[in-house]
Amino acid sequence: MTNQPNPNRTLVEQLLGKYLLIAGEIDMFVTMSQSYFTNSDVSNTWLNKSLSEKLKWYGNTLDQSIDEHKELVRLIGIFDSVYRPVRNSLAHSGLCFNVDTASFDVMNSDGSADSISLHDLQQKAGDLDALNKEINSAIAKSVHIHQQLAAK
Repeated sequence: MTNQPNPNRTLVEQLLGKYLLIAGEIDMFVTMSQSYFTNSDVSNTWLNKSLSEKLKWYGNTLDQSIDEHKELVRLIGIFDSVYRPVRNSLAHSGLCFNVDTASFDVMNSDGSADSISLHDLQQKAGDLDALNKEINSAIAKSVHIHQQLAAK
C-alpha cells in the first residue's frame, strides 16, 4: 500500500481489517461449533482443514430436512460463495491502494489482476457483518435442535 497521505487510507485500512476480522470470526465459530455436532473435542485434524473443507463438512453432514440445519447450511453457502473468495483475495494476494481511483489493485497468485473499490469494500464489510450475526444465531439454533434430537 502507498504511504502517501490520503484521508481514504485510514478508512481503507479499517475496512480491510474489519472484513478480515469478521471473516476470521466466522471461520472460528464454524471451526469450534463442529464439536457440538460431533460430541467430541475439536481435533488437530479438524483445525488443520482449510476453511473450504470445514464449510463443506456442514453441508455434507447436517440433516437438511431439519429447518435449523438447512438454514445454517444456506448461510454458510452464502459466505462460501460470496464472501470467502473476497477474503481469500484480500488475505492472500498482493494489494496496492490506488489513491487516484480509491480502489485496491489486487494481484492474484495466478497472475490475474482485479480491482475492488473502496465503496464496494465498505458495502461488503457491512454485509459480511450482518451475515456473521445471522450465522452465529443459526449455529446456536442448529446446535440446540441437534442436541434435543440426540437426547431422544
